[in-house]
Amino acid sequence: AETIIPKTNTPGANEAGVGRYLLDIVKDFSVKKTKNKFIDGLKELEHYTNSQYSKTYENSSLEEQVKIMKHFHNVIPPVLL
Repeated sequence: AETIIPKTNTPGANEAGVGRYLLDIVKDFSVKKTKNKFIDGLKELEHYTNSQYSKTYENSSLEEQVKIMKHFHNVIPPVLL
């Protein structure tokens, strides 16, 4: 979320608690199939990041994170939870 809503002179997604909110929504309000898709998506994100950059997404630079997000935006169709 911080890649999409970065901290500037205002709080970014991390400070606003967006990540925790998204996890809570998936955990508390999603059916099992959606939860599994979400988890599979996170696994694919980590696999792609490790294979392309030899590190985790969190340890990637902002430039790398943007490239990673663009890759998934172009390759995987959006999925509604």
